[in-house]
Amino acid sequence: MKFPERVRVATTGVGTGPLTMVATAVSAEFQTVMAAGLVVGDTFTYSVGLAGSAEWECGVATITTISNGTATFSRTPTASSNGNAAVNFSAGTKEVVATPLGATLTKWENGTSTRLVFASSLCASDSTLGMTPGVGANQAAKAQALLDLAANGPLTLLWDVACSLGSTLRVRSNTTIKALPNCGAVMLAASNVPMWRNYNPTKSPGAIIDQNIRFEGGIWHGNLGTMTANDQVTLFDFYGVNTISAGGEIEFRKPAGFAFRVTNGVRITVDGYVVDHGVGNTLVSTDGIHINGPASHIRIARGRHYNGADDGIALNADDGWGAITPGPLDGSYGPITDVTIEDIEFQTYVCGVRLLSGGSLIDNVSISNIKGKTGAYTFIADNFNPAQTQQTGPGNIGTVRLSNVATENVPVSGWGKMAVHLNCKIGQFIFENVTKNKLNNELFPALRIGEKADIGQLVIDKYISRPSNGATYLTKQIHFVAGSKVGQVVLSNSAFYAPSAVSGCPIVVESGATIDQMVLSGNIGRNFTDFVENNGTIGNFIAPAASNSMTTPAVPTGWVTQSGTPWGASTDSSAITYNGPVPGVIASAKQAANDTFYGNVKVKARLRFATHTTVTQHAAILVRGSSLVPYSGVKNFIGMDIALNQSGGGAVKSLKSVNGVQSNISQEMSVGANLATATDYDIEFNVKSSSASQHQVDIYIQRVSDQKWLKYDNTWSDTKVPARGDAHADANLPPVSGEVGVYAYDEGDSQHTGDGVTPTISFSNFTVAAAS
Repeated sequence: MKFPERVRVATTGVGTGPLTMVATAVSAEFQTVMAAGLVVGDTFTYSVGLAGSAEWECGVATITTISNGTATFSRTPTASSNGNAAVNFSAGTKEVVATPLGATLTKWENGTSTRLVFASSLCASDSTLGMTPGVGANQAAKAQALLDLAANGPLTLLWDVACSLGSTLRVRSNTTIKALPNCGAVMLAASNVPMWRNYNPTKSPGAIIDQNIRFEGGIWHGNLGTMTANDQVTLFDFYGVNTISAGGEIEFRKPAGFAFRVTNGVRITVDGYVVDHGVGNTLVSTDGIHINGPASHIRIARGRHYNGADDGIALNADDGWGAITPGPLDGSYGPITDVTIEDIEFQTYVCGVRLLSGGSLIDNVSISNIKGKTGAYTFIADNFNPAQTQQTGPGNIGTVRLSNVATENVPVSGWGKMAVHLNCKIGQFIFENVTKNKLNNELFPALRIGEKADIGQLVIDKYISRPSNGATYLTKQIHFVAGSKVGQVVLSNSAFYAPSAVSGCPIVVESGATIDQMVLSGNIGRNFTDFVENNGTIGNFIAPAASNSMTTPAVPTGWVTQSGTPWGASTDSSAITYNGPVPGVIASAKQAANDTFYGNVKVKARLRFATHTTVTQHAAILVRGSSLVPYSGVKNFIGMDIALNQSGGGAVKSLKSVNGVQSNISQEMSVGANLATATDYDIEFNVKSSSASQHQVDIYIQRVSDQKWLKYDNTWSDTKVPARGDAHADANLPPVSGEVGVYAYDEGDSQHTGDGVTPTISFSNFTVAAAS
């Protein structure tokens, strides 16, 4: 058998017998069998078809005669439109392709008959596919002729050319397009249409016809910059398909719209691909992989995304973008379920992965192994703008798992800037094995729970922040904003690190945010005030004893001790505890100060009662500073008197006199409040200058177990309120200097006689800062 190349010749033969090819090839780039060196008796593979009809045949030909430049061959069909028998060809001009690169053969793969066709049998390879492409003649009609062979059975089109296209290629069922290296196609300038679409597009799930479409490899070039860029010029755009896939290191190069979109699809796979919109691209609607509902059983994997100005991967159940750039197939919406996204890299993309739901369900989504850089969100789930959604509502997202994420945010003007943003109704969101290396400012929390968020359960597990860029704004890493609602928050096995002292907490619950239950277990922190700053409502706070550890700085930046020796770090498990003689100091934590506050100072500590007897006990918890309250000749104090298991009477008093010195501050809280044993309380003394001689002192007490605040009517509040405030010292307060500390004394003054038993009290999380 001979294997001639570039043989393509017309014939007008009819019937089932031999066919005679004319003396000239169909165009200059092709040749006759004689020019290819064939002689009488030679055999070759052939393909012949009648344009505009369903008549086609392929098989093995034998040259029987050559006369006056014409060649006649006998036919041995191997596949045909006549049940693989010889076709009774009708009158009309037919084309004979007689070359191995143009042969249509029958072969058996896994028991299924598959026909193989080479693109070069009809299409010229006259283009280049670099970032700046070189275009040739429009080969779309010729390529479509090859694709239409699938009307008569399964087809594999071996794409062995780099050509140009000016119109959309339509793919039938049971078609595989396999591209050789550096082969593919580029859209001609101003063509303004998709490159690929299925043959029978539909928005109706019940009307899907097209199935089993596969793309392997190739460079498919959208020629961005020469097109009217929007989603209507999406490079690969499919509506209504059952089983479609793309992979084999396929590259979507410079698409003028989305790279790959499926609407109304089942069993969608994109595995092993590159999307590159080109350096400097700023066009919105340049998504990477975009799935519109309804859709299910989706796998997107091993992908690299470059230079996109919109979403890298979008799962849009209620996409309404067509209201802005309408197209004939816009308006489809519906549920998106059973999705796996893994091993994805984003570089210079605005958003990584987006989930959009107004009312249609998105459920069972697993996203893992995400890395790279995004200009705004690494992940966002929201209900978008109601004017641009097909079905409006609060969102309808079931379970989403986001794991193994290590990304960096690079600012993009005009976009929200946080790593992960949850801002709609979600049943369960699992956020695990996430590393945050670069923390820029308060607009870049690792996880932001937005004002529209309504989440059943939020699980944060194995999160770690390791600031590597010298960031100083490290609070609000997990941020619950006003209006957000969460049923249960579970924070476990996570680590928060700040390189130096930070006044604040990595988890912030804003006023107006609501959490029914927060559970903290197995976490560690360093250099923060505490794990959680709660200004909102937390109904039930669960933090098992010794299950979390916050290491606080011994000396905040800019502070030194008088002796030059810093105090050791204090933690919950090893707080400073001192049992001295009554009425001596039984616990203390202190810090020297050389900064200048001019009467404005905040002293905070965590207080723990470890033991006490059943009889009434009192302990004065005092803040001492050499210039906090002026009194000649002694150290001066502000503080409160606390009763342990006091059954009645004055339980908590503020601004106690000490050693008979009233220090011009003498207001007390109401009677009746008792602080329990074996419970941690965060206490805060906030001394603020209101004028040269008026100094307000606010005292705050927060029960750590449920994050509630003691009010000065002796009830407990979900919001931060002072246990005692609006108390003033009528004297000039010079700058704070020397030693500032928190001390516990056994109360033994004339008002409350000590019982002779020294309570065990300890302090931790001690900080001194400027008053707020």
